[in-house]
Amino acid sequence: MCFPDWYLNSKDAEDRLLRVCEGRALVVFDSLRAGTPGSKENDSEQRQYLDLITRVSEKTGATTLVLAHDDKGGHAMRGSSAQNDALGSAVQALKKDKAIQLLQVKASVGAGGSPRTLRFVDEGGLIEGYEMSERLVIKNESGPPGAGELVSRWNEAAEGLRANEAAARVALDALAKSESLTQSALLGQMNCRRQVGVEVLRGLLAEGRIADEMRGRSRYYKLVPPAPANDSKGEDEDVPF
Repeated sequence: MCFPDWYLNSKDAEDRLLRVCEGRALVVFDSLRAGTPGSKENDSEQRQYLDLITRVSEKTGATTLVLAHDDKGGHAMRGSSAQNDALGSAVQALKKDKAIQLLQVKASVGAGGSPRTLRFVDEGGLIEGYEMSERLVIKNESGPPGAGELVSRWNEAAEGLRANEAAARVALDALAKSESLTQSALLGQMNCRRQVGVEVLRGLLAEGRIADEMRGRSRYYKLVPPAPANDSKGEDEDVPF
């Protein structure tokens, strides 16, 4: 969300964040300071906002990634040390020889990962049926040459897009045959992972193709009929020669 009407230090932040994170695999906060306007980043109370994010993550299953700036020396996260105490894992990104070096500086559970050096290469490209002006390849330059290379797999991406389209068609067909359906009933027919199905329904809502409403504790969806075409021309309408 760009320029939200609420922040992590709003009174109802936890309830709002729960709704945002529902059904999502990854939620990125850019950045902690921007998400807590008016707060003092050097105050130990700043930890409470990270604790809030952690609670929501545990309730929804969403992985949360919080971006924060380094201190002037580039040695630690800027602000109170209490913030670092609240983190489950911390990774520092450093510029090195026109590449990005990732260092895991904290790991609360298990062993920390070894350093990784990544380089972004714009090669251009297309996904079948979709116009893509860029193809971003991320190469892991750590370790032996060619080992652990992280390259965009366009066939897999295309398959994922087609799967989402198929799930959307199933949802629309199901709603066309019924006045309304619960979210659980729709997801059961879409034959995909729950988080994928929820994302597909959100996309259809954003496009205005379906509508939703809460009835008690259940969310219901219904099909939005297409607007009738208006082929009539007004008397004052300009007609091209």
